[in-house]
Amino acid sequence: MSAVVLDIGNVVLAWDPVAAVAGRVSLAQWEEFVLGAGFTELNARSDAGEPFEVIVRDLAAAHPERPDWVEILRTYRRHHTESLPGPVPGVPELIEDLLAQGVAVYALTNFDAGPFEAARRRFPVLDRFTGVVVSGRERLVKPDPAVFDLLGERFGLEAARTLFVDDCPDNTAAGAACGFRTHLFTGVGRLRAELCEHGLLPAPVD
Repeated sequence: MSAVVLDIGNVVLAWDPVAAVAGRVSLAQWEEFVLGAGFTELNARSDAGEPFEVIVRDLAAAHPERPDWVEILRTYRRHHTESLPGPVPGVPELIEDLLAQGVAVYALTNFDAGPFEAARRRFPVLDRFTGVVVSGRERLVKPDPAVFDLLGERFGLEAARTLFVDDCPDNTAAGAACGFRTHLFTGVGRLRAELCEHGLLPAPVD
């Protein structure tokens, strides 16, 4: 294998959405919002590149009795950077080790374009990739096979020689269906072990 593609959320950077509203919204309010307003779906729309104000408008129209949900979503958006507490321990070092071995390292992320740029300004690790595909820019999100096709075409990747790493089983399954080798991320130790087994990293010297 000759290249590695990493997801970003909860692979390269920890993502904890409640941290963006902590101290501003009670946990009970947040949990009610997540379930009642469908936060996962709203966030997916942002990742797909829909304008935030359109999403807010639709939420207000769907739940006119809950203006507080609109304010919670706006609060989350305003403080999005606080939902990213920092890099996943050990992953920035792993990226540097791969680059030192001459391995091209790419990112394929479901991430709203604006918040991604804000994250890049905070976390230098996001500038270490050989190339990045951001769903919010492309209006394509994992696990859509089209985004894997775009990744391969844009960077000239041979899927069978590329390891795709993601923490979501639906995404790794989609990558595998597109011909990529895949790794379901559960921690940096297991990922490093697999990279060593594939010869992308050297075995440590005792």
